[in-house]
Amino acid sequence: MHSPWDRVRADFAMPELRSPLVEQRTRWYLARPEPLERMLERGAPYLYFIVDTHR
Repeated sequence: MHSPWDRVRADFAMPELRSPLVEQRTRWYLARPEPLERMLERGAPYLYFIVDTHR
């Protein structure tokens, strides 16, 4: 694998969650992608360490 994101895609999973709160938050982030993009940008320097500790 070439990047930490490859490992995240290959190794990590979440069960499907169905609840009104999950639906609400999903709609909120779909309508406002900037906060999620900002979180990903800020966390990028730490992604390797996060992925590496969850082997």
